[in-house]
Amino acid sequence: MSEDVDKIKEKTIKGGKSYSIITLVSQAVSWAFTFIVIRLLDPSDYGLMAMASVVTAFIMVFSGLGIGAGIVQRDDVNESVLDSLFWFSLAVGVLFSIGVYFLAYVNEIIFNSSEVIPITQLISLIFII
Repeated sequence: MSEDVDKIKEKTIKGGKSYSIITLVSQAVSWAFTFIVIRLLDPSDYGLMAMASVVTAFIMVFSGLGIGAGIVQRDDVNESVLDSLFWFSLAVGVLFSIGVYFLAYVNEIIFNSSEVIPITQLISLIFII
């Protein structure tokens, strides 16, 4: 039993290290692109992006639907299950994209700026991707 505990402990430490490295690299790349965008955009453009991102950031919370956690928790994951989840996830992404596309008009009302509509609608594609 001690060997099983040691194996689990070793896997946990290894997974934690991998996750930490991936997170750090991801954050570094994200910050690098953010600084590039800051240099390219005018402050008003950057503000428009922030306004357009309000709706998408809120909806993004619901976009995963816990599918990844469900796959990890499941004992037997076969290709059929993964295929079904892929198509379900894609369908949900399309529905969320359509919803955010039309919520762009609500975003206009909130911020009283018609310039935010096309930006929000373009950002809505992120749910499909």
